[in-house]
Amino acid sequence: FDYLSNSRRRREISVQKKRQTDDAILKKARDLSRDLFNALGPDTEKELFEFYQNHLNDWLANLKSYKSKTDVGRFPGKPVIENSILTIERLLANRESYDFFKAVIERKDDLLDLEEDYRDVHEFFTKQIHSWQQLQTGLAHFEKNRQALEKDDAARKALAEMRRIAEADAPYGQLH
Repeated sequence: FDYLSNSRRRREISVQKKRQTDDAILKKARDLSRDLFNALGPDTEKELFEFYQNHLNDWLANLKSYKSKTDVGRFPGKPVIENSILTIERLLANRESYDFFKAVIERKDDLLDLEEDYRDVHEFFTKQIHSWQQLQTGLAHFEKNRQALEKDDAARKALAEMRRIAEADAPYGQLH
């Protein structure tokens, strides 16, 4: 405050104009918001920036929660979760809306891929985790009788299918 009230110190003040994001970039970012978040973002730069920040922070919080589960348990998706966290953190590091939207548009395809990955992982940890745990329990239970089960053709095939699902990197569409 001293810089403003002291006339000698005023010369030390410099004002920088905030860079405004080009309307074409804002329109692309707004249109992309529909694909990423299933909701069309606001028209204005400030509100659209907040919209993206809020949604990406929600994703980040969920992904960090899922990562903690993969760190302690046997769950699929750990590399995808780690890469997604890194991508979102890098994007959110852009504190100015101009730089943020420029990065969003430059990485549009990566963000669309991230959205697909996020949707799969989120669906797994919110709706399929119980099926996954049942699969793991079943495999542990059947392992005790594996030799007897291997003699029956149908049981052997079913057990092999269960193992294939359990060992898949992305078993999301196979769990019911």
